[in-house]
Amino acid sequence: MRRRRLKILELLSAVLLSAWMVTSCVGNHVYDQYQQVLSGEWDREEVFSFSIPPVSSDGLYDLMLGLRTTRDYPFMSLTLTVEAEVVGKKKTNYRLSCPLVNQRGQAQGQGLSLYQYDFSVAQIRLQAGDSVHINMHHDMKRESLPGISDLGISLLRKSL
Repeated sequence: MRRRRLKILELLSAVLLSAWMVTSCVGNHVYDQYQQVLSGEWDREEVFSFSIPPVSSDGLYDLMLGLRTTRDYPFMSLTLTVEAEVVGKKKTNYRLSCPLVNQRGQAQGQGLSLYQYDFSVAQIRLQAGDSVHINMHHDMKRESLPGISDLGISLLRKSL
């Protein structure tokens, strides 16, 4: 009886592990990288750069901005300039206004003391072998912004 239970547990574990491996390999994330704001404040001159390696297939891609803030961030929104260059082809500047807090002062991100936000930057058409270089900086009146913890870029391939 005990041997049978062990076999069932082993089989169940193998099935769950296989299901996890299959679902973790399926997806449209091509690139996902974050960088930490080391000083605790994001200075206007500080530019965050990301280099997305060459994509493997032609298609339409979503370029996404990831942002993590703390309660120390003093404003309701954040304005950014994101420069995206398809290396050797085209450079485009995007100005993003990212709402972070509603009219009642409640954070709109997910989390308790560290809030996660995701914002769409653009949809871009890429060909196999294209790589993308991203530069971003804040475009706020204040020189230094407290409460910005991490900035990230994701590239997701749109479904056909």
